[in-house]
This record gives sequence, structure tokens and C-alpha cells, in this order.
Amino acid sequence: MSRLLTLYMGVTTQTIQMKADKYLMRILLITGKKALTRKWLQPDAAQLEEWLKAIYEICVMERLIFSLKVQKDKFNEMWPKWRPDLI
Repeated sequence: MSRLLTLYMGVTTQTIQMKADKYLMRILLITGKKALTRKWLQPDAAQLEEWLKAIYEICVMERLIFSLKVQKDKFNEMWPKWRPDLI
């Protein structure tokens, strides 16, 4: 139960050591929570596709922001494990 609570609350500093992994985990958790709240009190549940689409949109937006700041390398450091081309 404590691992689930730790994961849901976003307190992952003890288990995740790499900065990029912490950053990506934070985005994944926040986006998941947002997907759940969008469907709150509705008869249909949140779908995995909605969550993946939201993460894809964030990834595209961040790629654009880092490109405009001429920091494409930093984007590649922060999103190394996410493959938007697989969606």
C-alpha cells in the first residue's frame, strides 16, 4: 500500500535517482491524474488512449519549446525513454 501511495502522491525521490527519470515520472503522474479528473463523476471511465494522447501533446509542446530555446539536447536528456513515434 505504501508503494502505491508513494507513486500516486508523486513522492518518488527515494526510488528514482536520475533527474530525467524523475522529471518524466512527474509528467506521467500529473497527466494521469488530469485524465482521471476529466472523467470524474461521468459514467464512462478514463481510457489509456486519452492519457497517451495527453502525454504525446506535452511531449510535442516541450520539443517545440526546447527547440525555440535552442536546447534540443536538453529535450533529448529529459525525454530519453519516451517514444512518441510509437503512438
